[in-house]
Amino acid sequence: MFIELEELVVDNNLLGNDLRLPRSYWALLEHLADVTPSLEYLSLLGNEACPNQLVSPDKDEDDYQRYRYF
Repeated sequence: MFIELEELVVDNNLLGNDLRLPRSYWALLEHLADVTPSLEYLSLLGNEACPNQLVSPDKDEDDYQRYRYF
């Protein structure tokens, strides 16, 4: 457990759609909440798992906003 971890940045590490995560992002977030209770900031920018029009030309601002809201 990382009980004092407040920020987790996993930018630009080539996490793709084939990444084996829990069944959903919600399950991943629940797991992170359990093992990192102080986590306030999570960034996945620069990965296929995080839609970003700067890295994926087929994505737009709406895709990114849906990701951020989730």
